Amino acid sequence: MAYSKGMKTRSEARREAMTRVLENMTPKVLVVDEIGTKGEAQAARTIGERGVQLVATAHGHNLSDLLSNTDLRDLAGGIMTSTVGDANERYKASGRKTVSERSCRPVFYTLIEIRSPISVAIHTDLARSVDVALMGQSLTVQVRSRDEEGQMWVEWQKM
Repeated sequence: MAYSKGMKTRSEARREAMTRVLENMTPKVLVVDEIGTKGEAQAARTIGERGVQLVATAHGHNLSDLLSNTDLRDLAGGIMTSTVGDANERYKASGRKTVSERSCRPVFYTLIEIRSPISVAIHTDLARSVDVALMGQSLTVQVRSRDEEGQMWVEWQKM
């Protein structure tokens, strides 16, 4: 933290502050608390595309909440609807002519869901998790939790 600088901003000015920091301070890492608007999500995408490591929080309990939030779903790669032909495997599997797909790569490689003060679920490959969720299949996530003695437990769980 010897080479860090903090900037507190209000929500409406955060997008401009994120862009200004990117342009004027050339950070290696940018930490943003509570991305909450479409403008902030777009600024986060710009930051990620310029090679700056981004660590951020966003409101929601899980990946499904993020994908349901029209302002923030771009953080997970966005969602588009595609029409598929009769010969397409996805049509054969679901019987639907339209399918939801991820529209671009996610801003983040990893997503961590804070389940409780002692437990987190980790999507180690966010792009794959989004693709699997949009296909309506079960996700497998890494769950890390601590017991009463402070011992860390790691297991894989289907969601």
